Amino acid sequence: MNAEEQQAMEQIDTFLKDPKSISEVHKQQWIAQAIVVRNKTLEMMQPYFRVDPVLAEQWQQKDLLSDMIRQTMMINRDNIVEIMQSPGTGARRMLLQHLPTEPTIDTIRGYVLENHMTQMVLQTMFMEPFHGMMTVLESRKHEFPHHPLVDLRPPLVLFGPDRSAHVVLMKTPRSVPHSDSQENRVQIHACKSWVNSVLEKYFEHEHLSITMHIAYFDAARQNVLIRDVPEIPGQADVVRKQAETVAGMVEKEQIPQELPRIVTKVSLTPEITRDVQEIAQLEAMKRTLETQIREKEQDLQSRMGSDPESWPKIPGDVSMGSIRTEWSSRIQEDKALNALSSIGISRSQVEKPEYDMDGLLRALSQAGIATGQFVIGHQMDTDRLNAVLQAYGVPRPEYQHAHPVVTPSEKHPAYQQAVQTFQSKLQTANLPGATPPATSLPAASPPKVTAPAEEFTP
Repeated sequence: MNAEEQQAMEQIDTFLKDPKSISEVHKQQWIAQAIVVRNKTLEMMQPYFRVDPVLAEQWQQKDLLSDMIRQTMMINRDNIVEIMQSPGTGARRMLLQHLPTEPTIDTIRGYVLENHMTQMVLQTMFMEPFHGMMTVLESRKHEFPHHPLVDLRPPLVLFGPDRSAHVVLMKTPRSVPHSDSQENRVQIHACKSWVNSVLEKYFEHEHLSITMHIAYFDAARQNVLIRDVPEIPGQADVVRKQAETVAGMVEKEQIPQELPRIVTKVSLTPEITRDVQEIAQLEAMKRTLETQIREKEQDLQSRMGSDPESWPKIPGDVSMGSIRTEWSSRIQEDKALNALSSIGISRSQVEKPEYDMDGLLRALSQAGIATGQFVIGHQMDTDRLNAVLQAYGVPRPEYQHAHPVVTPSEKHPAYQQAVQTFQSKLQTANLPGATPPATSLPAASPPKVTAPAEEFTP
């Protein structure tokens, strides 16, 4: 064992109450793989070091192996999602029962863009770092109030002009998601719990509020998109307590037991089989009819044109009712703007602005203007309601119904047979003197019945 491996071994032992709880052989195996991962990371970072001297200098001062041990054996913002969703797996990883994995290109992108994103966030939010908080954060001397194996510090905390702390989580996805994932919300609430503990210990007389943000690097536009994250009541405390509980068990070399929810499985009965087959056959008929209707509508459109004033009068006995005028939902913008220009009206007269509501509310807060005075009512935010219930582990079936949707595949032989049967009936019905097609379904194959199942745990 060389000096580097010996130093790593000693660092691992500092996280264990009983260093002998993990065998020397297992520690050496983990350290050997960690060194492989460290070397691979440095290899993948080399092209970026050559073009970014500041980044290269920062990484020269890093001890990646030491950082990897600390990140693995402590609960932090990177592994808190696993600790919340699968505490048993998270605990085993903390006890080095999972070998380190090599970095992905997504991981490298996060390393490379960290400095750049920090500057973009500062410029976009017009705020300065919360220097007092960042000093505590960077010193690593602050321990979480209840357990030394918990370290949920965020990457960046800003100080707002309204005398509030702004916790920022920075993400570098391949593309900006339409909404914040549950995993990201867990991480930002975890960071909030840490910041709140620092405020209570070091800034107890300031009475500062905390606002959460997630910043996404938008590669397509080469800028940063910052979203305000609404607080899920009690979520930060739930995350903190879960982190403390798992850390306490890991310290005692215990693995949390994950108790699955008991679900009573419904048996596949002949009635269910029949319903599914009939729905699939009806769906085949529906798609066939919709295709034929679209084709006929396109034929009718090509014959009648798009100007209602030129259309012939069609008797009601032909249409079985009447012909309704329906305008396309999309305007041909180029032609409309040309017509607008010809009558001397500028484009700006028919445009309406689109506001960045998060940015607007943030600007109002920075100007000291209370945004509550502009609230004229409240609507249930169902996405947030669902996020809160999921965060607290409430099973979705307890508050929301699910229904099975039969979706037949057009490549399935039975589907193709049902379509052919229905099409032949339609063709027969279109012949002179033919009777309308029967509405009965094609004969279904005998249902396959399985024996009733006992209760199971997913």
